[in-house]
Amino acid sequence: MKFHNLRLVLSFVYALRGIGRAVKYEANMRVHLVAGALALVGAAFLKIMPYEWLILFLTITLVIFAELINTALEANVDLVTKESRPEARLAKDVAAGAVLFASANAVVVGLVIFVPKIFPGVF
Repeated sequence: MKFHNLRLVLSFVYALRGIGRAVKYEANMRVHLVAGALALVGAAFLKIMPYEWLILFLTITLVIFAELINTALEANVDLVTKESRPEARLAKDVAAGAVLFASANAVVVGLVIFVPKIFPGVF
């Protein structure tokens, strides 16, 4: 039982270490975190509705998730492939595209939530 508890605790430690390393070494992760924090501050200031909070949290989570997966995939590709192979480039480009797609979605969500509150009557 104690060994199981230790493994559970260690799994959280490793996960938090991974997030910390992504934040430390990936500039884009820091950009996403700052953008997410600014969106949350703006949401609090504008007193958005509870369902908008949910959408905002899910959107921020999606972008951070995509960036974490992209970081892991890029590290794995770099570890396995020392040379510039088309398959490696494709994997990295597609993962980066996923982050771009999630980020574009976040911009749209931000516009839909914030613009009507800042400029009433626009929508």
